[in-house]
Amino acid sequence: MKLFDHSRPLVNDGKRSRETVIPLLFFAAVALFVTAPFFFTRGYVFLLDMVWGPGMTMADKFRSGIDSGLPLFFVHRALGTFIPNDILQKFFLWFALFLPGASFFLLARRYFPVLFSVGAGLFFLMNPFVEERFLAGHWIVLLGYGFLPLFLLSLLDFLEKFDKKRFLHFAFFYTLFPLVSLHMTYIATPLLFLTASFSLLFKTLREKEPLLLSRKAIASAMIAFGSIFLLGNGFWLLRFFDDTQPFSEFGNSDFETFAPIERPDRNVFLSALGLSGFWNDDFFTTEDLLPFRTPLVLSLVLLSFVGALSRIRKRDPLALALVFLFFPTLLLSIGFGSPITRPITEWCLTHIPLFRGLRDTSKLLALIALSYAFFLPHGILVVLSAIKEARVSLPKKMVITKVFTIIFLFLPPFFLSGTLLWGESGQLRGTPYPKEWARANELVNSDPNATILFALPWKSYLTLHFSEEAFVASPANPFFTAPVLTAKNTGNPRLSSTGKSPWDETALLLQSEVPSIRETGIRELSRRGVSHIVLLKTDEWKPFIALGTSRLLETLMDTDTIALYVIRAEK
Repeated sequence: MKLFDHSRPLVNDGKRSRETVIPLLFFAAVALFVTAPFFFTRGYVFLLDMVWGPGMTMADKFRSGIDSGLPLFFVHRALGTFIPNDILQKFFLWFALFLPGASFFLLARRYFPVLFSVGAGLFFLMNPFVEERFLAGHWIVLLGYGFLPLFLLSLLDFLEKFDKKRFLHFAFFYTLFPLVSLHMTYIATPLLFLTASFSLLFKTLREKEPLLLSRKAIASAMIAFGSIFLLGNGFWLLRFFDDTQPFSEFGNSDFETFAPIERPDRNVFLSALGLSGFWNDDFFTTEDLLPFRTPLVLSLVLLSFVGALSRIRKRDPLALALVFLFFPTLLLSIGFGSPITRPITEWCLTHIPLFRGLRDTSKLLALIALSYAFFLPHGILVVLSAIKEARVSLPKKMVITKVFTIIFLFLPPFFLSGTLLWGESGQLRGTPYPKEWARANELVNSDPNATILFALPWKSYLTLHFSEEAFVASPANPFFTAPVLTAKNTGNPRLSSTGKSPWDETALLLQSEVPSIRETGIRELSRRGVSHIVLLKTDEWKPFIALGTSRLLETLMDTDTIALYVIRAEK
């Protein structure tokens, strides 16, 4: 069997072969070994930007605006009709980890034997980029990251043979991509164009004459592709280009806030090469525990470089595209984290359309992870080929080959992100919402005039004392069934310009020590349709304690974790 046989089928006579099923079960098991503590504990998993609750409804999604994530949320609510929402969250987290390994394995089977394909998929599944995004609750980013190899597989199939079936397959995957993750679609699009361009160039050179396509064929393909894409994405595209979209407010302060962290023991360039440096440091990660990380990262870079050279010699269009994008992507992923890369990022903010929508340039490390997963097995095969040709006795040669393969193909994922296993080494688990919260939700829902629920303290990120002091996005919206108004303010002064809400001024009145000022805020809330006020007793709630003494409010309940007030109608 040829090592680089692009025509090798993944299935035999329409049936999945054992060589495909067993590796997919392996990746399912690895993902389960990460998320198992979630399933063994009751309640929800509280991650920075993934806070779920029983009150998540389609009405909430429509109130927040129609965006590309609407179909995914529709799937979520459809499954939620017969699966408890806390179990559903854990399944989505499991799938967000399973997909990268499984999808890259299927892509790698175009190039490698099963063993090396499994190793490549394992690296794509377990690396610092995945670990840090998982801890931050960026499950949609991980879904897009996992979808990327499937998208590339459809692209390579189409570039290999231009026919209607493969074209429609590719058009379907590109149409589906933004509905899975808009950020990853944006990141993957340059890779698409470069891979396609190199492929067409090599076809032309190989056939020693221009690859001629009729204008009619090109026009028909473009019309068909555009029609399919608009059919799947037209519902959100028009609103996306509206100047009122949140990403239109993103600027230098956002990119500075979310820039990679400079650590005392290593600079941001080495962190980026090691696929880490994300700004969230609420958990310890493998990077904090690994003493010999630098030589390991440099070894991966060297082996990947060797693999890249071997693929460039074979005129592999995907390899050339990845090599072409590697250094620009690396520099941009560092962004405002270094004075060297900051001017480059500032230029992109000014001149590249929609670039500011990334907000966090370390998402670009997804392409670096893809490059390693693709080139590392190639580099190992080059070294194994050199060992095979060396003048060494056969027994020693076999031992060296096996040891080298295990060390550099299967161990790096565990050395780089081993703490990801078993719920980030026990740091993550399910936690139920306090029973008092359910009682508060019942009281609000029993009032037919309860149209809006107002959550305090007035911050978009809170420390939840009932969930091991987890610092997460406000849980008010996902928990309460009634409509909820929450703050946009993250508490970071550098993001104050993008964290404004029309309710800010009124909310601040409620913590005033002067009763008349406090009552002015309550009257304003009532005038604007607010019927209830919920006080979450998390961090910084004490300035609002005087709400219970207001003559304009009636206390419906007041516990250690939550207080609920209803606004009285003034006579």
